[in-house]
Amino acid sequence: MAILDELIRCIDTEGEDSPRAYELVGELTETQDRSLSPDLVNALRKYVMARNPFGRNMIASAYAEIEGFDALTILLRASSVEMGNEEDHETLQSIIVDIISIDPSRALKVIDELAADPNPRIKSVASWGREMVAFVAEE
Repeated sequence: MAILDELIRCIDTEGEDSPRAYELVGELTETQDRSLSPDLVNALRKYVMARNPFGRNMIASAYAEIEGFDALTILLRASSVEMGNEEDHETLQSIIVDIISIDPSRALKVIDELAADPNPRIKSVASWGREMVAFVAEE
């Protein structure tokens, strides 16, 4: 938890100017401590709600490395929130595509569940996710 706390402090105080944040994500993922997942999800929500793409991407990266495929639903939902910067959105999309690549057919099941959500942004993300499953399957 100490590493996660330090990562959050770095993101909050230094933002994108923090090379230490990248180091901390690496240290955090090396632990593979799944007990941190609830705290990572809470931090992810915090940065999504604050429209902080750097924080969102740092936490999403750590969460994806620790949870693997199980991170897919939460990261897809997080990607439905517009941050206003396409480059920052591409970072999260890249993380999601890596997860989809783990098991495309299983990913499609997760994406189909999201497609039933009444929120149009979630439906849009599900549509994009289907395209990524098709893309990954072609490789």
